[in-house]
Amino acid sequence: MNDTVTLEQFMLQYASAPPDTKQAMLDAGMMRVQSSVEHTDDEPYLTLTELTPKLGYRSYSSLWRLGIKAAADDFGGRPRYRLSRALAYLKSSECESRRNEIREARYEQKGRGT
Repeated sequence: MNDTVTLEQFMLQYASAPPDTKQAMLDAGMMRVQSSVEHTDDEPYLTLTELTPKLGYRSYSSLWRLGIKAAADDFGGRPRYRLSRALAYLKSSECESRRNEIREARYEQKGRGT
């Protein structure tokens, strides 16, 4: 079986799939993309408190404001993080847009206080 599927192949199959199958195809594709982030199987899961200094932050609240939970795996309502996925998230465009929102809000707040 060929493990590599091009976007064009996926889109052709998606377009011809019955409506009830389309969401399952999207979910499977997202799981595949998320699991493709490089990490070793023995990479430990970390709490946010454990992860914070490994990423060079002093406070976990900074990571929380950046939306780091998007990189978490859920263990019964308790998020746990792999260092490699957290690093990938911090380099992502989603995180970059969140940083820009925070900067703009800070700039606006500073402007009002003057």
